[in-house]
Amino acid sequence: MRLISILILLGFVTSCKSKYGLKNSYVYRNKVDFDTINETNSKTLENFFTYKSIVILNESVLDYSIHLDHIKTGTTIKYKMENNLLMVDTVDIFNRKKIEGDSDGIFGDNFLFSNDSLVDLRNGNTYYLTNREK
Repeated sequence: MRLISILILLGFVTSCKSKYGLKNSYVYRNKVDFDTINETNSKTLENFFTYKSIVILNESVLDYSIHLDHIKTGTTIKYKMENNLLMVDTVDIFNRKKIEGDSDGIFGDNFLFSNDSLVDLRNGNTYYLTNREK
Protein backbone atom coordinates (compact mmCIF):
# COMPACT_ATOMS: atom_id res chain seq x y z
CA MET A 1 0.00 0.00 0.00
CA ARG A 2 2.88 2.37 0.81
CA LEU A 3 4.49 1.67 -2.57
CA ILE A 4 1.26 2.50 -4.41
CA SER A 5 0.89 5.75 -2.45
CA ILE A 6 4.46 6.75 -3.27
CA LEU A 7 3.97 5.96 -6.98
CA ILE A 8 0.76 8.01 -7.12
CA LEU A 9 2.46 10.94 -5.39
CA LEU A 10 5.42 10.68 -7.75
CA GLY A 11 3.02 10.66 -10.72
CA PHE A 12 1.42 13.91 -9.58
CA VAL A 13 4.75 15.59 -8.95
CA THR A 14 6.27 14.65 -12.31
CA SER A 15 3.19 15.13 -14.48
CA CYS A 16 3.43 17.41 -17.52
CA LYS A 17 0.49 19.60 -16.54
CA SER A 18 1.24 23.26 -16.84
CA LYS A 19 0.71 25.53 -13.86
CA TYR A 20 -0.80 27.92 -16.42
CA GLY A 21 -3.50 25.37 -17.26
CA LEU A 22 -3.13 22.38 -19.53
CA LYS A 23 -4.25 22.99 -23.09
CA ASN A 24 -5.13 26.65 -22.83
CA SER A 25 -6.18 27.75 -26.29
CA TYR A 26 -5.67 31.37 -27.41
CA VAL A 27 -6.99 32.77 -30.71
CA TYR A 28 -6.12 35.87 -32.77
CA ARG A 29 -8.68 36.75 -35.44
CA ASN A 30 -7.56 38.84 -38.41
CA LYS A 31 -9.82 41.82 -39.06
CA VAL A 32 -10.60 42.35 -42.73
CA ASP A 33 -11.83 45.77 -43.78
CA PHE A 34 -14.45 44.78 -46.35
CA ASP A 35 -15.18 48.44 -47.18
CA THR A 36 -11.80 48.78 -48.88
CA ILE A 37 -12.25 45.65 -51.00
CA ASN A 38 -14.27 45.78 -54.20
CA GLU A 39 -17.65 44.01 -54.22
CA THR A 40 -16.53 40.91 -56.15
CA ASN A 41 -13.57 40.09 -53.90
CA SER A 42 -15.60 40.88 -50.79
CA LYS A 43 -18.04 38.04 -51.47
CA THR A 44 -15.17 35.61 -51.97
CA LEU A 45 -13.38 36.67 -48.77
CA GLU A 46 -16.53 36.43 -46.64
CA ASN A 47 -16.54 32.68 -47.27
CA PHE A 48 -13.21 32.31 -45.50
CA PHE A 49 -12.79 32.20 -41.76
CA THR A 50 -9.19 33.13 -40.91
CA TYR A 51 -7.51 33.03 -37.52
CA LYS A 52 -4.31 32.04 -35.73
CA SER A 53 -4.18 30.00 -32.56
CA ILE A 54 -1.72 29.21 -29.80
CA VAL A 55 -2.41 26.16 -27.64
CA ILE A 56 -0.24 25.77 -24.55
CA LEU A 57 0.30 22.01 -24.22
CA ASN A 58 2.51 21.99 -21.12
CA GLU A 59 5.17 24.06 -19.34
CA SER A 60 7.58 24.03 -22.28
CA VAL A 61 5.70 23.28 -25.52
CA LEU A 62 2.94 25.04 -27.47
CA ASP A 63 1.16 24.48 -30.78
CA TYR A 64 0.93 27.42 -33.21
CA SER A 65 -1.61 27.11 -36.03
CA ILE A 66 -2.98 29.18 -38.89
CA HIS A 67 -6.56 28.38 -39.88
CA LEU A 68 -7.98 29.43 -43.25
CA ASP A 69 -11.54 28.21 -43.67
CA HIS A 70 -11.16 24.42 -43.23
CA ILE A 71 -7.44 24.35 -43.97
CA LYS A 72 -4.99 24.31 -41.06
CA THR A 73 -1.22 24.51 -40.96
CA GLY A 74 0.92 24.71 -37.89
CA THR A 75 3.82 23.50 -35.84
CA THR A 76 4.97 22.73 -32.31
CA ILE A 77 7.38 25.16 -30.65
CA LYS A 78 9.22 25.24 -27.34
CA TYR A 79 8.80 28.25 -25.06
CA LYS A 80 9.91 29.61 -21.67
CA MET A 81 7.87 31.52 -19.12
CA GLU A 82 9.45 34.16 -16.88
CA ASN A 83 7.47 36.72 -14.84
CA ASN A 84 4.33 36.51 -17.04
CA LEU A 85 6.47 36.82 -20.18
CA LEU A 86 6.09 33.92 -22.61
CA MET A 87 9.20 33.68 -24.81
CA VAL A 88 8.86 31.58 -27.97
CA ASP A 89 11.90 29.75 -29.34
CA THR A 90 13.37 30.87 -32.69
CA VAL A 91 12.80 27.46 -34.32
CA ASP A 92 10.12 24.80 -33.97
CA ILE A 93 10.79 21.27 -32.74
CA PHE A 94 11.52 20.27 -36.36
CA ASN A 95 14.22 22.99 -36.62
CA ARG A 96 12.13 25.13 -39.03
CA LYS A 97 12.19 28.92 -38.73
CA LYS A 98 8.80 29.69 -40.28
CA ILE A 99 5.54 28.19 -41.43
CA GLU A 100 4.66 28.25 -45.12
CA GLY A 101 2.27 31.12 -45.81
CA ASP A 102 2.82 32.91 -42.48
CA SER A 103 4.89 36.02 -43.11
CA ASP A 104 5.11 37.35 -39.55
CA GLY A 105 4.92 34.11 -37.52
CA ILE A 106 5.69 33.98 -33.81
CA PHE A 107 9.21 32.54 -33.84
CA GLY A 108 11.38 34.42 -31.35
CA ASP A 109 8.45 36.59 -30.20
CA ASN A 110 7.62 37.52 -26.62
CA PHE A 111 4.06 37.54 -25.29
CA LEU A 112 2.65 39.16 -22.19
CA PHE A 113 0.78 36.33 -20.47
CA SER A 114 -2.42 36.87 -18.49
CA ASN A 115 -5.26 34.58 -17.47
CA ASP A 116 -7.43 35.59 -20.43
CA SER A 117 -5.02 36.63 -23.20
CA LEU A 118 -1.57 36.64 -24.78
CA VAL A 119 -0.34 39.97 -26.19
CA ASP A 120 2.40 39.85 -28.82
CA LEU A 121 4.87 42.55 -27.71
CA ARG A 122 6.27 42.92 -31.25
CA ASN A 123 3.06 43.89 -33.04
CA GLY A 124 0.36 44.21 -30.36
CA ASN A 125 -1.79 41.33 -31.68
CA THR A 126 -3.91 39.92 -28.86
CA TYR A 127 -4.70 36.22 -28.68
CA TYR A 128 -7.78 35.72 -26.47
CA LEU A 129 -8.42 32.63 -24.34
CA THR A 130 -11.15 30.52 -25.94
CA ASN A 131 -11.32 27.50 -23.62
CA ARG A 132 -9.63 25.94 -20.66
CA GLU A 133 -9.41 22.15 -20.46
CA LYS A 134 -8.02 20.55 -17.33
